Amino acid sequence: MKNFPNTIPEISIKKLDKELAPVVCEELGGWFIIPKLGERSDFAVYDTLSGDRIALIEAEATNKAIVHNTEGVEIAAKTLRADGSTVRNQIIAQLSDIRCGFLAFIEDAGDVKKYHTFYDDELAGFDVNEYGTETRISPETFATRDDNDNYAINFGKRRERAVVGNYEVTIDGKAIDTACVVLPDISSNRVLIEQYIDSNGRTVLQREFMDDDMMMENGMHIGFRSENYGLSNTIRINGNNYVCVAVSVTDSVL
Repeated sequence: MKNFPNTIPEISIKKLDKELAPVVCEELGGWFIIPKLGERSDFAVYDTLSGDRIALIEAEATNKAIVHNTEGVEIAAKTLRADGSTVRNQIIAQLSDIRCGFLAFIEDAGDVKKYHTFYDDELAGFDVNEYGTETRISPETFATRDDNDNYAINFGKRRERAVVGNYEVTIDGKAIDTACVVLPDISSNRVLIEQYIDSNGRTVLQREFMDDDMMMENGMHIGFRSENYGLSNTIRINGNNYVCVAVSVTDSVL
């Protein structure tokens, strides 16, 4: 496991004057690992409100696996939470010529292991006919980002990503040229995921934005997210505030 800092490292994002172009990213969404034997990924998740690290995750592709006659690889993942507890997950994923997606998720429920597959339910939001996301990501008209970091997003029915710009990401003094890719949440229009992907097709930084809803604490309204997280964590999407609530930093940069 890489030595990730206990608090959010210093991060800056600067727009680059480069033409938009497609990028290829073969990582499994949210786990930052390519589903191939021998691949592994370490990353840390930070809460932007407190600035604290809330999880350390290591994932490794360990074995071949077949789910409903579809071949993939088994990924063993271990999450160390801030309270010291450890959560272990088993994931079966497949990388095809054009897509990467979940085949199964194995839940340890005490004495019983529950297997959720892409036939049994809409695993991670992907249905049986079109699970996963395309590995070749292009600029698309449904998502644009201007020079002031204002987004125009058409939250439609396709769960796909789009390239919206090129940015220099600096984390703890290390600068990397990246392409920014976004994945809108088509189920509720409330969430936007930003990925900053390097020239090797690896995510170095991911930011999760949520709409500027009212926050609750002990049953009491404590203001909108933007009032609690601050304007430095706020962007505009379709003219509305969205707030960065979590940041993931991967071993591709640290």
